[in-house]
Amino acid sequence: MKLHDYFRMGVVEPLGYSPTSGSIKPVHVANGLCRAAIGEYYDPRLLNHALNRWANRGGEERHSTEDLVTDAAERLGELALPAHRHQLNELRELLRGVLGADGAVFDKNENCSYTLTHRAHVTRDHNDRGAGTFLYHLLAIDLGHGESPVLPLLRDLLSDDSDEISVLSLPFIADEEPIDYSIDRDAQPEALKAKGGADGARAFRSPIARELRLGFDALARYERIRGSKLHSLRSVVSFCGLALFLHIVNRSLDYEDGRSFRGRRPPLLLDFIQGGWSSIAVASHATYNLACKSIERMVGHGVRAALAEEHGDRWTTRQAERFIEDIELRGSPKVQDRKRKHFLEVFRSYASATGVAEAFGLAVVDALLEDMSGTPFDFARALGVRGGLLAPRGQRAVKKRYAPSPELLEVLLASTMEAGEETELEELSGRWWEHYGVLTGARQADAGELARWSILDATKEDLVSNAGALRATLIDIGYARRYADGVTIIRLGREDR
Repeated sequence: MKLHDYFRMGVVEPLGYSPTSGSIKPVHVANGLCRAAIGEYYDPRLLNHALNRWANRGGEERHSTEDLVTDAAERLGELALPAHRHQLNELRELLRGVLGADGAVFDKNENCSYTLTHRAHVTRDHNDRGAGTFLYHLLAIDLGHGESPVLPLLRDLLSDDSDEISVLSLPFIADEEPIDYSIDRDAQPEALKAKGGADGARAFRSPIARELRLGFDALARYERIRGSKLHSLRSVVSFCGLALFLHIVNRSLDYEDGRSFRGRRPPLLLDFIQGGWSSIAVASHATYNLACKSIERMVGHGVRAALAEEHGDRWTTRQAERFIEDIELRGSPKVQDRKRKHFLEVFRSYASATGVAEAFGLAVVDALLEDMSGTPFDFARALGVRGGLLAPRGQRAVKKRYAPSPELLEVLLASTMEAGEETELEELSGRWWEHYGVLTGARQADAGELARWSILDATKEDLVSNAGALRATLIDIGYARRYADGVTIIRLGREDR
């Protein structure tokens, strides 16, 4: 048996998606969710050819404009005329820049996730690793009032071809035939199991799943009122990335002893101070490290559960050593022998300080994470960086802090407020803490919450300054106003964008 089989059995299957890719992008998640939401996907071959003109870094013309005209002369109309070749080439470059902005467009649609604006942009690409299907289950389950309003919102937006991006792509997607795609709504993963309440309503067993569903529903209500198609799509996709990040960070708590969810979840300190690694940035980085430790605990819980299912939960030293000798790892026989030797050394090191069963569980997790080409840490970091939650934005920078983009900040607002509602900064920060474990420095209790986790880098004065920077940011992006008496009011407008 392969060591990775225990990860699949204990982590991936209960989780509902595979958190093993550091190359996952928001467009992958959007493609998977939209495919499930509309129950179909497409193979827009002409669009793919239009966007993939060049190969070998521009050294070879893969799909020439002349071939494109031959295939789509009727669809292109006057653009197919020789006199309009320049305009057609410009259109191809423009569409490539927009629909392929995230670098997820390749030759063949089964490997493409477009920056989609229309249902015919949805493909069969499965690079979301099941994350889109997981979010669909989160949104589709009836908790007493039907499915989440996010799903009908997505269906309506993707059926609308009036936006400028869809209009530009219409010559290449017109008359494309849908391919059916069905999901069993009753096949929710263990992470999304629901329980019945006394009033007949249902609720997710997982606290973080409950909070995320509430956030999605609030965001959908807001986007319905504000009414801007492209902005609404961006907002939903942005919240998808945040939701997956929060879910994988808080998943370990579903396994643990049932004490207060809010008391056990790792806090996320948002950094709004500009100017390098300030004390707030250092403290924010410390909370990011807590998130990574929580992810590691999730892997440990899942793998130990899978081992117990296969072998029981009682281990002797000899049984553990025999397991290490027999387990299949990745690589050549020589590489596997080297890994097994290290695996055994790690187990014996742990066993010198703790019981055999605990030492073996810790060693298995260490060996598994070292053997993986992509880890849950890579998955979470990629979502955080590309979704605008983590900084520095470059993937190569390992030292991360929570520094949300203005777009993500707006999504946080919309997922915790109602359109037309007004509130003060401390109240808003309280909601972010209650729902997502987010700290800003605006609550008097924030310093104590950080201290409870032994994070003492930021003083109360530093946190007050951070809250002031958040206040200024909200004013700058048009969601807050400061009055003469010093009170700042945050308002989520009802007017159309």
